[in-house]
Amino acid sequence: MQFVRHPAAALLLCLFTTGVFLAATHATVHAADWRLKGWEQGSAYDALYIPADREKFTAVIEKVIDITPMPGMDEGVGLIAKRDDTGEKVTVHIGPKDFVTTRSDWAAVTPGAKAKIYGVYNDLADKEIFLLNKIVVGDKMVKVRKTGDGRGWWTLTPEELAKEEADNKAE
Repeated sequence: MQFVRHPAAALLLCLFTTGVFLAATHATVHAADWRLKGWEQGSAYDALYIPADREKFTAVIEKVIDITPMPGMDEGVGLIAKRDDTGEKVTVHIGPKDFVTTRSDWAAVTPGAKAKIYGVYNDLADKEIFLLNKIVVGDKMVKVRKTGDGRGWWTLTPEELAKEEADNKAE
């Protein structure tokens, strides 16, 4: 290292470079913790969630289902909900299975439960679906997307996820 003339400066440069590498590796490893092929931020499926179109309805959860929204995507979790106002059955897409099923707050989402469901309607393979932002059952809220930009919580770094969770406990 000819450009670094002092041994202490060379050591500091080496430690800084190692720190940057470890921070980048940590974020990459976190993203790899979840099986999310097709669920990534910026994917074709992700583009279906349009935050400006967000709406809500109340419903009774009829059943929790496994979903594969598009060919080649990793498995996800969804539910069938019967709207209170129209009686229509809505297929709600929640998120990647390996993310959703690890959430401790998920236990409140059970068949027969009355819920407020927030998210976005869109069409997928000639079928109307509802992409979940959050669901409230009693006093329990399960949130899986950022409200402002619709970013899936499964794409967040551990630090971003912790901040979102803390912010939502304050609501």
